[in-house]
Amino acid sequence: MTTIDVEKIDRQIEEARGKLATLVKARAIILEVSNPQPEEKNTMKLIKRYVNRKLYDPEVCHYVTLADVAQFTREGIDVEVRRHGDGVDITAQTLAQIVAEEEKKSPRIGAEALARIIRTGLID
Repeated sequence: MTTIDVEKIDRQIEEARGKLATLVKARAIILEVSNPQPEEKNTMKLIKRYVNRKLYDPEVCHYVTLADVAQFTREGIDVEVRRHGDGVDITAQTLAQIVAEEEKKSPRIGAEALARIIRTGLID
């Protein structure tokens, strides 16, 4: 006769729910990025990146961190990061660096979701 380990099944269900929630969030982000909706009040914040890799906010005249840039983005503020000197737009690389740093601290997206993003052609 087979014994059913209900606690093990419950743990597996909770783990699956967590993974599903992560995938649902990733899907929502992908849909939002691929179908952006105009926001009522959204300001652009210019950030300069110096040769020493420091980020500078000329609006408030002080250095900011990647965490600050992430917070601006969470608050709905469009951020444009430009390399000081030649003015090359490095916003995408900076945002990718933020995602990578946050994944190192606390993996939430997972390898499957990242691989799916690459496979779907969002990243060439």
